[in-house]
Amino acid sequence: MKLGLFGIVVMTMMSSGAALAAPPGERMGDRQEVREDRRETRDDLWDAARLQALLNDYRAARRARDGGALSALDNRFMAEIVVEVHESRVETGEKADEVRDARGERNGERREVVKDVVTDHPGHAANDRRDLRDDRRDLRDDRHDLAKEAAALKRKKAIRDAYQQQLGRVDGRSLGIKEGLIKKAVAEAKLEVRQDVKEKHEDVRELREDRRDVRHPD
Repeated sequence: MKLGLFGIVVMTMMSSGAALAAPPGERMGDRQEVREDRRETRDDLWDAARLQALLNDYRAARRARDGGALSALDNRFMAEIVVEVHESRVETGEKADEVRDARGERNGERREVVKDVVTDHPGHAANDRRDLRDDRRDLRDDRHDLAKEAAALKRKKAIRDAYQQQLGRVDGRSLGIKEGLIKKAVAEAKLEVRQDVKEKHEDVRELREDRRDVRHPD
């Protein structure tokens, strides 16, 4: 439903990732992140479209008072939200790993700065201080991403648990609650797409910084 947005994202990624002269390790890592951003955006767009279609079907079945269709949609939505919770749990674990790695890189760069000062290498110290600033920023960003993912996991689990409590109920109030929960799941999926775009911009920025550092060394 937002394929135009996805197309823009892909084209921006392709143009921004071209001909970068970053150090091999950082360049490969950053390019891999951009490729992953592209894949995640594509997957999340499909998730959002699929959940929106499910919501549309649910509304139609509710208007038609089609009990069989509503029961099938209950099963369909539970399958969707169980997968969403699982994927969000995996993402939270990955974000926690990124925070741990970023913390290690920051601590290592701190040691490099101290070593340069002690051994009287001011030029190296200046470079390492710049790298330390970058590592601190990366750690701050990773912590923020972890907090967002953990909050999303909590919200999705709440949707799953609340919907499960309404299974088998066909009174008007219960049907309204279930429709509202599906709407929340759709909103979560759309939020993930927006966050994908934001993360893509951050990763492209890091690619540009790698190019700047190589072409304009201190």
